[in-house]
Amino acid sequence: EVKLGDVTVEGRPHTFDVPPLAVAAEASFGSAVDLLGLKSAPPQVVKPGAQITVPLVWRVAQPSPISLVRFVHVLGPDGTPLTQSDGIPCAGACPASSWVKDEVLDDEVALTIPQDAKAGDYTLVIGWYDQSTLQRLNAVDGAGSALPDQLMPLPVKVSVASD
Repeated sequence: EVKLGDVTVEGRPHTFDVPPLAVAAEASFGSAVDLLGLKSAPPQVVKPGAQITVPLVWRVAQPSPISLVRFVHVLGPDGTPLTQSDGIPCAGACPASSWVKDEVLDDEVALTIPQDAKAGDYTLVIGWYDQSTLQRLNAVDGAGSALPDQLMPLPVKVSVASD
């Protein structure tokens, strides 16, 4: 027997406790992850150039062998994205390869409203896709109904105010 040295195994902490939710919103994406809701509501009225935070809370349905990307879009009345954020949850700290079944992911997403944004009402939508194929995961709402374009509209609106 020869002692070669000490090994320290590190990883990110995992939590299974659901934080208080200010906005209920349920959806499932593929067989991988479920939306539980939002910890707080984003501001209802913003000015062009402002940043908003969308505090999403997810539960891992099952770990995924593929790299998954979460996206949040701010859509105009015509469905055109005004701004968006695509990324790995938890500011990149929670890749799908590290997920544990029933783990809760606290995922704050920051979005910047463009300076040239027109005044009006906008819709927040979310979804997931496979990073290698860019194919969106199938999305169903809390009642199990298929969501068009695999997009879950969040039950909060953002209004851009005129300067």
